Amino acid sequence: MPLEDILRRIEEETASRKETILENARKEAALRKERAKEALEKEVAAFLEGKKREAELEAQRMIAEARLWGRNELAKVKQEALQMLRRELEARLLAAIEAEYASWWKGVLSRSVESGDEEVWMFPEEARRLGPQFVEEVNRSLGYRLSFGGVLEDQSGRGLLLRKGGVTVDLSFRTLLEDFFRSNERDVLLALFQGVEA
Repeated sequence: MPLEDILRRIEEETASRKETILENARKEAALRKERAKEALEKEVAAFLEGKKREAELEAQRMIAEARLWGRNELAKVKQEALQMLRRELEARLLAAIEAEYASWWKGVLSRSVESGDEEVWMFPEEARRLGPQFVEEVNRSLGYRLSFGGVLEDQSGRGLLLRKGGVTVDLSFRTLLEDFFRSNERDVLLALFQGVEA
């Protein structure tokens, strides 16, 4: 076989091998590219899912904060309304009992006295308006043996205190109102805020 044929044959085999090697390299590169693309897509999907979850959590946090803020604002409004109602009720109570001041306090004492021999202490305003003679009048009309304990130092309070031994029964306006609100709080809240969501 002539040398030219051998060289041509070597060239053809080399070209064929070269083509096969290049084809295999292209296939391997395409396969690696496809795998890298799939891995990248998975990584991007996982990243996006993580960001989506973070965004969902942030949105939930913001919604929860908004709800909490709304509840806090509603609670403030409710508290202010209750305070206003308490002040109004106290003013109305004082106005209502003005005409029958002594008889109103006599009624309070008749519902509050237990043994009939307690000491009656008065806040300065009640001492000025009722005085020790009020205790004597209650004793005569209700058959008690109450004694006048004295005038309390608290200038801001209104009402009476009953004392016997170490026990004190607070009959101040503030306590009477608190007792009223405590026993009627549910009804008062329903009446004030019916239809208002917390």
